[in-house]
Amino acid sequence: MAHPTHNPHPIRTSRAGPTEITVLFTAFIAATYGFGIYLFAALMPDIRAALGFDYAAVGVITASVQAGFLVFALLSGFLAPVLGARRTILGSTLLCAACLLAMPMVSSTLVLGLLLTLLGAAAASVWIPMAALTQQIVPEARRGMALGLMSSGTAYGVFLNGWVVPAVLPGYGWARVCLLLGGVTLLLALWALWRMGWRDGPVAPAAQHAPRHQVNRLRVLLRPLSLGVLAMMFLNGLSCMPAQNYLSGLMREQLHYDVSTAALAWTLIGVLGMGGGMAMGALADRITIRWAMVLTYALLSMAALCFRWHAGLAMVYAGAVCFGLAFYAVFGVGNVLLGLGGVAGNLVGGISRQNTGDFDGVLGLVLAAALATLALSLCMRNERA
Repeated sequence: MAHPTHNPHPIRTSRAGPTEITVLFTAFIAATYGFGIYLFAALMPDIRAALGFDYAAVGVITASVQAGFLVFALLSGFLAPVLGARRTILGSTLLCAACLLAMPMVSSTLVLGLLLTLLGAAAASVWIPMAALTQQIVPEARRGMALGLMSSGTAYGVFLNGWVVPAVLPGYGWARVCLLLGGVTLLLALWALWRMGWRDGPVAPAAQHAPRHQVNRLRVLLRPLSLGVLAMMFLNGLSCMPAQNYLSGLMREQLHYDVSTAALAWTLIGVLGMGGGMAMGALADRITIRWAMVLTYALLSMAALCFRWHAGLAMVYAGAVCFGLAFYAVFGVGNVLLGLGGVAGNLVGGISRQNTGDFDGVLGLVLAAALATLALSLCMRNERA
């Protein structure tokens, strides 16, 4: 594992300065996560109607996205040292653009699942080398703010989905939405290739005692507190991923709202997510991390309740607000367990929808997982004790 450099004036290795790099990296996260993972969820009713697959297939497809994410979350730590951080970042973004541009040519569920699996892989492989490269390029005094902005890139992508889908989908179809956002992603990658270059600058030497660090890391992971956090991350995936993946289907197919009405829910999630993570972090400094987690999971539970027992559009939107505040506060660590939870939640959700004909089972699963994480967070030790 690479150690952070403490050089306050990093070596300049590209045409782009720290501010431009931060904006580019935020845009990469918006593309690979917002477009790559969540665009399918926004377009799912239309793609399902065009290709003629059922909700059991939706469950398998959305689980495959998380599987791709999971595998490359594990592999990305090995890929970056071999390929180089810049090549891994730019290659992941180019892969995302290629998959989005190829989506309109899909004629089978199998190929669709493969493309979405690759999109999940691209999202996972972009973040770890990005965080490492930030240490080399961004001055130490601005590093925390830069990483915080980058991690909120998913919310910007989700917001753009909520804006682009209702503007393009009704008149031009889902294929044009994919082409448009794929083209934007390709232009971002080409701009970054010109401004950043393809090769990495000098990096810090590897740690001399890596095996000992690995053993110590394993011991830390086996502590009760660590196991509790890992369980919470799994439950986060089990609740957050199905809630977001089946939201458009719930609103458009079960509740019979139009595209614009459903897209506004995505816009709310994106807008709230832009500041939700940082707001919860600031709140944690005041009320402790434990109570901020309790509040986050209470909001997630409220979102599930609003979605499950909706009494009108206002209640669905209230659920989107709660979800936007909660999701981006819990999304950030434990990618592997988060991915496993996402695989399980999406698969069970799709099978449940196919067998019952409604989304009540999916939302029940989301609520149960959210309440379980709420209970776990209440059992966590107060860090100020």
